[in-house]
Amino acid sequence: MNGTEGNNFYVPFSNRSGVVRSPFDYPQYYLAAPWKFFTLSAYMFLLISLGLPINLLTLVVTFKHKKLRQPLNFILVNLAVAGLFMVLFGFTITFYSAMNGYFVFGPTGCATEGFMATLGEGNNFYVPFSNRSGVVRSPFDYPQYYLAAPWKFFTLSAYMFLLISLGLPINLLTLVVTFKHKKLRQPLNFILVNLAVAGLFMVLFGFTITFYSAMNGYFVFGPTGCATEGFMATLGGEVALWSLVVLAIERYIVICKPMGSFRFSSTHASIGIAFTWVMALTCAAPPIFGWSRYIPEGMQCSCGPDYYTMNPHFNNASYVIYMFSVHFCVPVVIIFFSYGQLICKVKEAAAAQQESATTQKAEREVTRMVILMVIGFLMAWTPYASVALWIFLNQGADFSATLMTIPAFFSKSSALYNPIIYVLLNKQFRNCMITTVCCGKNPLGDDDISSTASQSKTEVSSVSSSQAAAAQQESATTQKAEREVTRMVILMVIGFLMAWTPYASVALWIFLNQGADFSATLMTIPAFFSKSSALYNPIIYVLLNKQFRNCMITTVCCGKNPLGDDDISSTASQSKTEVSSVSSSQVSPA
Repeated sequence: MNGTEGNNFYVPFSNRSGVVRSPFDYPQYYLAAPWKFFTLSAYMFLLISLGLPINLLTLVVTFKHKKLRQPLNFILVNLAVAGLFMVLFGFTITFYSAMNGYFVFGPTGCATEGFMATLGEGNNFYVPFSNRSGVVRSPFDYPQYYLAAPWKFFTLSAYMFLLISLGLPINLLTLVVTFKHKKLRQPLNFILVNLAVAGLFMVLFGFTITFYSAMNGYFVFGPTGCATEGFMATLGGEVALWSLVVLAIERYIVICKPMGSFRFSSTHASIGIAFTWVMALTCAAPPIFGWSRYIPEGMQCSCGPDYYTMNPHFNNASYVIYMFSVHFCVPVVIIFFSYGQLICKVKEAAAAQQESATTQKAEREVTRMVILMVIGFLMAWTPYASVALWIFLNQGADFSATLMTIPAFFSKSSALYNPIIYVLLNKQFRNCMITTVCCGKNPLGDDDISSTASQSKTEVSSVSSSQAAAAQQESATTQKAEREVTRMVILMVIGFLMAWTPYASVALWIFLNQGADFSATLMTIPAFFSKSSALYNPIIYVLLNKQFRNCMITTVCCGKNPLGDDDISSTASQSKTEVSSVSSSQVSPA
């Protein structure tokens, strides 16, 4: 095996010096140049700066505006909460560790970070890389520059700084806008707020830690900080994933009607949110309590589950199999099944003309949004999962630190996708956000229209399509709202996939090729990129939900919307959020 095992750590990379030091005690500059750690630290800082405010704003806006308190929005709020967990308890630890070049928080911090990010054979660390010097130092105590050049650590730090700078404000703004504008408090928006919360968690408690660690070239927060960062990152990512599952199921039930007429209410949204957190905890918590563990990965400045070793003391093999099967494959299968059935149903309805044009259009828009969210999630996490699985299945295979770092950091970008998709596709939310930021004024002057469209998106599951035949014009509006909501969700999924797919792919590869030689950078980049997922949901939600956007603008601008379109956005967004409650099965001849 090319790696070096220590006390709670394992460095699977090779380096010229041949020295491997604990990532909890020494900067890991033998794994990568200091500038790479600084880059990671900057990247985490960016994720924190953006993820924290945008996820928090999502919660504030949703709670402040009653019109946003729709059942579907509960799931979005759940995503925002998950984002907050990742930012607060994962990104912060990673940021500080990257700043120091090693995991300064020690094994306990590593377990905490790993637990919050997902929610160390050595002493809480394992360096699976080989190096020419033959030296392996603890990633909690020494810079890991023997794994990668310093500039690589600085690059990771800069990337995390970018994620923090974008993820913090956009997720925070999503919460603020939702809480401030009543029209955004729709059931569907609750799910979007949930995504924003998850993004904030990732930025505040994960990205910040990774940013600082990358800056220092090792995980300066020690094992405890590593556990915290890993836990928050895992927790936030899982909350986002299961929130997308809830959205997919909601789309399937509303459009395909396997249960007949169905209305997605606040109660359903609340149950869905609770479900996402329970499932996330069943994935992130086990390593904290001894089933596997959280250890520094890649360039040793961010933490994740231990899929590098087969130590029977931690039962890593069984946990990795459980995590990949239950918390990755199962939700992905559910999502693909739901949308596969949905696509078939939409085609049948279009061919038979059983529903009004408005209802069909609205359904398509909502579905498109959800699909985009799913795609984003897969893009972000699949690479990381794949690499992790490869490493697990190829114990002892030689691979570089970069191989695991790239997908791990790329997966962090998932904190950005959902809010961005939702903001882009939900006109109501978008206008509410503009109004909040502009102290109650909307310079675009289209609030009434956006409010109607966005509300139709978040309330799409509560509209009875039996009433569509009575008013063809209203039916057309509903159909358009459905399409907008669908488009928003699709973008959120795409963002999540973009952030986590690289990390998942690299992790899968490492898992399948135990002992394979790879660079620290290979694992670090996707690991840090995955942290950006805390930014996507609130950004998407703000851009695509006009009602929420206006509510956010009003909240930020102290009750005024410089765009002057609050009424319009409220009407449009409401039609979007209510479209899922339309029962197309009740459409009757005019």
